[in-house]
Amino acid sequence: MFESLLESFNGIQSTHIVKDETIFDICGFPHYENVVSNVLAFFFDDGKKHNLNGLLTESFIEAANYTDHNLDLQFQVEREVKTNSGGYIDLLLHNDSCCMVIENKIFSPLNNDIQDYIDYARERYNNNAYGVILSIWEIDPKNIDYVNVNYSLFFDILKSKLGHFLGVQNNQYLFLLIDLINNIQELEHGGSSMNPEFLSFIRRNKEGVLKFGTELKIYHDELRNIIKQVNSTVIEILQDPSVKQTPWRRLPELCDYAVSDFRLENGVRIAIDSRADPDKWEFRIYVIREQGLDLSIGDHCVNKGLIGEVIDNRFLLNETLPIETDPIEVANKIVDLIRVLII
Repeated sequence: MFESLLESFNGIQSTHIVKDETIFDICGFPHYENVVSNVLAFFFDDGKKHNLNGLLTESFIEAANYTDHNLDLQFQVEREVKTNSGGYIDLLLHNDSCCMVIENKIFSPLNNDIQDYIDYARERYNNNAYGVILSIWEIDPKNIDYVNVNYSLFFDILKSKLGHFLGVQNNQYLFLLIDLINNIQELEHGGSSMNPEFLSFIRRNKEGVLKFGTELKIYHDELRNIIKQVNSTVIEILQDPSVKQTPWRRLPELCDYAVSDFRLENGVRIAIDSRADPDKWEFRIYVIREQGLDLSIGDHCVNKGLIGEVIDNRFLLNETLPIETDPIEVANKIVDLIRVLII
């Protein structure tokens, strides 16, 4: 059954694309509204050193269809402005003639008292107030003082104007703005990334896929148990606290590692990756680089009488063991290698 399942699976064309990570992905907050609002506040404020001269404000006003209101593009920008009723306005833009209340929505619903926001803005500045719900998906404000601006429209207008600013100074800020645009676009399309052909395959083969997944988990668990046995046996044989034994793996790969970490007499730190996969055990020896300490791992291993070759700065031992080898025998092999390398 599993062979038939895999044969069907192999006919599916993968659509997975590894996307470039933005600074928001790297820092771990791509969908945080507060973070996005902070970046928007920076670019709306022309007192900052991004040198974009009203670009964001102009694009935003155009997206909100407020161009016929002859609004001044120079605004002071405030974040998390507390109203008299205890609410918080995400972004408040204001100048001598008007103010603009912006409620930023990434994934959260519109449960805010937006009437309180606009009333506060009018009372504080005693002038025209405009409300905007800025969102990834369409949201009906259900309030005549507000319009909904979609990020995609806002950024399409913004991108059409960005070319004029590519030569400005402090381009690092421009890169941040482009990262913001890419981040929001990824969030917009996040729900449509599933491969429809694979989804259809899952629907047709639910029972088989579930069984295969269960068996694969059992395989990974049993392999990890073997690694733990090997590690504990090495520690028990050597009785040397300076030798560290650590399990390591990268799922969903079908291998697992018993990693030995120790130092030679000259202080150089060495590691042995004892790799177990469905076919065999193999052993790779390498130097853990540290400032001021180095060693040619190939020369060292050959001088110790080991037979193998250097691949990607790791000495791959010619000798392997069948995967069915008793964990105690594997542990003894690792202990022998450690002793040979240290002496």
